[in-house]
Amino acid sequence: MLNDAKADSMATTNKSQHRMLSAQQGMFIAAHDGQFASANVTGWLSTPGSNQDPSMFTGNTSASTPTQTVDWITPLLGESLGWSDNRALRTQQLLDQVRDPRNSKFTDGLFLGSGASDSQDFVDAFVLGGYRSVSYLAPATFQY
Repeated sequence: MLNDAKADSMATTNKSQHRMLSAQQGMFIAAHDGQFASANVTGWLSTPGSNQDPSMFTGNTSASTPTQTVDWITPLLGESLGWSDNRALRTQQLLDQVRDPRNSKFTDGLFLGSGASDSQDFVDAFVLGGYRSVSYLAPATFQY
């Protein structure tokens, strides 16, 4: 009986999150000439170059700045959910608060890639609270 109640609760939470994301995406589309929230629309440039300043996206920026190129959720919900200006903490909030409720797994480690200037922030957040595994980030090919 308890398992049924838990499953019903998780299904309701999942439906509520889906409705919230759909509504926010609809508002974003209406405000941005019919474009979906994606890296190319929200400001995260896909190709580094002389016109891209990494400090625009790393470290402390804003609650609505995408955390990475596959992040379409933060521009929609970051401000309204009161997420951190710090990218590492915002990533943690994204993976924790907007996820499939059945996804309770935490990542085993970090991949720091090319060593962004805020890599230590990610290490600190990982040590203090960890990162849940990904639920709703969009495939990179969807963004372009």
